[in-house]
Amino acid sequence: MARRAPFLLLALLTCLAVGSAAFSQDAPARLSRDDAREFAIFLLRERQPLAAREIAFGLLQADAEDSAALNILAQSELALGRLDAAEQAGRRAYRAAGGEDLQRFTAAFTVAEALSRQGKLTSAQLWLRRAGSATDDKRLENAARQVYRGVESANPWRITGSLNVAPSSNVNNGSENAGVTVGGLVFVNPAALPLKGTSVDTSLVIERSFKSDGRDFTLGFGARDTRVFLTSDSKNVSTPALRNDDFSSSAVELSFGTRFVPEASRAVYAVNAGLSRDWRGGEALVNTFTLSGTRSWVHKGRQQRRVQLGYSRQDRLDSDNLSANIWSLVGTVSRPVEGGSLALDAALIRTSSASALVANTAVSAGIGYAHGSEVLGVTPTLRARLTHRDYDDIALSFTSVRRDWEVELGLEVAVPDLSVLGFIPTVGITAERNVSSIPAYSTEQVGLRFGYRSSF
Repeated sequence: MARRAPFLLLALLTCLAVGSAAFSQDAPARLSRDDAREFAIFLLRERQPLAAREIAFGLLQADAEDSAALNILAQSELALGRLDAAEQAGRRAYRAAGGEDLQRFTAAFTVAEALSRQGKLTSAQLWLRRAGSATDDKRLENAARQVYRGVESANPWRITGSLNVAPSSNVNNGSENAGVTVGGLVFVNPAALPLKGTSVDTSLVIERSFKSDGRDFTLGFGARDTRVFLTSDSKNVSTPALRNDDFSSSAVELSFGTRFVPEASRAVYAVNAGLSRDWRGGEALVNTFTLSGTRSWVHKGRQQRRVQLGYSRQDRLDSDNLSANIWSLVGTVSRPVEGGSLALDAALIRTSSASALVANTAVSAGIGYAHGSEVLGVTPTLRARLTHRDYDDIALSFTSVRRDWEVELGLEVAVPDLSVLGFIPTVGITAERNVSSIPAYSTEQVGLRFGYRSSF
């Protein structure tokens, strides 16, 4: 953002905040405060930041909390290349602005530019979020969002996170038909029955990108944690009582990726690899290696297309027999439509394993629609997915080959008016049902999900 958000724009915003009357250089020597502010802004627009700075100092002698004067000072320092001083004055202006939205926007925008010019891009992104949250003017909010994207693309560091709280009727994806028949007797594992509860999902990803030989490279670290909290009734379905930790899980991942555009090509190619370890119930469960190649391109200027070929090796630490090799081919098409955007995807997934409980071929198709404007104060997103899994062999404990049909429906609404630093709350509801030829694998659940997402 170093040269993309010139101080003249900020001077204009301040001018709108304190008045829009024209000012002449023939003004009397003694000025009112409002006239002095306007004259200082005139000087900024005429590229005379030293003179504007002196007027700002005079205004601040009369009132050290004059937010407009602090903004003029900040922009004067910025124009003079005194970035530390501009940042400090902008921070003071932001604190002093109180409920003056435009002054707060201008101050936050100025601090962001000062930080960006110093190479503090992550901090600049935070202040651009503050700028976007400081105003109800959609034009100014969109301006902050647009500059944010430019800073984000220039920033070699990227930090993303998520938090979701999800009450569910079947938090463990259990089955009402769970049980194993031995000698005419049915033995049921209580932990395999549907259990009511709430999961709290958190994640954090830190990535560092760099360029070499015309290519972009990325190194990343990710962590995920899911804490499950069963209801009292669900805990007491067995003796001793089930524990929350029995169903909680966590994972860490190291990743590497590269992205490039071949000569004479409009398509973007990406290759990504990752190593991860998952824990379940406090015990290490699986080590996973993933590798994927992706081709993305725009068709006819509107339709975005993507094809991805992926491979994953899962080594189960509790039972090597359950380890698997997974190949996947996924295609996605998305495009704007009247009133929103539409996305379609299809996937073919082949899982090979020594275990008949694992080896299968799956075909999946999904559709999603995101409405582009608010409806009753919220922006809705709809999605649906149908998946068929065909297992290879008959497992020893079954009498027939397993065939599954899974349906998932979801609705999520975001509430833009409750934005905090560019993060808006979301509420979603999902309904899932899996119908299997083996009754023990037929499941269903309905759940809510409360979270947030970035609007920048």
